[in-house]
Amino acid sequence: MSLKSFEVEVNPSVLKWARESFGLEIEDAAKKLKISIEDVLALENGRKIPRLSQLKILSDFYKRPLAAFLLPEPPEEYRPKDFRIIYEVPAPKLTKKSLLAIRKAIRLQFIAKELLNMLDYKITAKFTNADLTMNPETLATHERERLGIDVKQIKSKDPNRVFEHWRTTLETQNIFTFIFSMPKKEVRGFSLLNDNPATIVVNKSDAPNAKIFTLFHEYAHLTLKQTGVCMPDAVSEITGKSDDSRIEYFCNQFAGSFLVPSEHLKNITELKTIKESGHAPDDFLLNQIAEKFITSKEVILRRLLAIGAISFEQFQEKKAEWEQMQWPESKKFLKKQSPIKKAIIENGYLFTSLVLRANDIGKINFSNVSDFLSIPVNLLDGLRSHMISSSLTTAQ
Repeated sequence: MSLKSFEVEVNPSVLKWARESFGLEIEDAAKKLKISIEDVLALENGRKIPRLSQLKILSDFYKRPLAAFLLPEPPEEYRPKDFRIIYEVPAPKLTKKSLLAIRKAIRLQFIAKELLNMLDYKITAKFTNADLTMNPETLATHERERLGIDVKQIKSKDPNRVFEHWRTTLETQNIFTFIFSMPKKEVRGFSLLNDNPATIVVNKSDAPNAKIFTLFHEYAHLTLKQTGVCMPDAVSEITGKSDDSRIEYFCNQFAGSFLVPSEHLKNITELKTIKESGHAPDDFLLNQIAEKFITSKEVILRRLLAIGAISFEQFQEKKAEWEQMQWPESKKFLKKQSPIKKAIIENGYLFTSLVLRANDIGKINFSNVSDFLSIPVNLLDGLRSHMISSSLTTAQ
């Protein structure tokens, strides 16, 4: 009997789960299997039994091991809460690239926990436990002081370097950070906590300044222990009625306050011009201020509203102006990188060094390292050399 005609008894609800958990429609499965929509429906409701060859195709298509289709029931998978609120309106549906990034992050978060146990490392993420009754500006000031940070002391004007500085700062607090590509219209970043190490993921497709803001928006989620999937730039500046919108508003206020402290913003020379104009500040002026804080003009606009330098009407006027503009999708932040650099950028130094340490003492093999870091085995020596030259130590 050929593989093509070999039927495999499966729970049809598992087939449906595998498709839906990857954000695919019945039409997508039909096209991939080269069968009709009716036939896919028949497979998913048990009226037809799939062939092994079909399961192999779906295994590759849904990015699931073949054995997953033999589960007796759809598994209960952890999925971070969806905080992607646009003025209290549900955000676009997550497609397969975003869902795959979330699945990958959850897997690496679990691997990090297992490696820490193997190495007998007892580390806990360091951040202040907060709640929505706190003032996010006060919390931001407290966290800057706790971390020994003065934003005025950051000398580099290269936002990529500044992002790496902030990322390293959070990793020294035992927070794992990853950078994965996702559609920007769907996800800007997300955070994970549950029973595994604190983890933040930002969108690789974003500009460096946007990554920085997302990094601290998600950091605020960790302090609230309310982690999930976010679109920070799409949150209303007026606190909404739902708890979710209040959380997103809090996280935006924290991130803005952390990066652009009120006491520094109130002392800039441009503030007088803005107040006297009676209009929303122009892009040139916003960019001038943004350069001083190495952030984006969008963040500055929010902070001007927060300190009362502009009215909510002026804020809305500027937002409406930007929404009318057709911004081209920029590719300059997705430059071709070597596999070694790509692995370090995506996985972060904390996770990469943890994996290499586990390999050093024989807890995992080279194949494991290659799998966990998504890098060919023959490049591991180069990866190790790059990590050593960066003068960053393994997790302690």
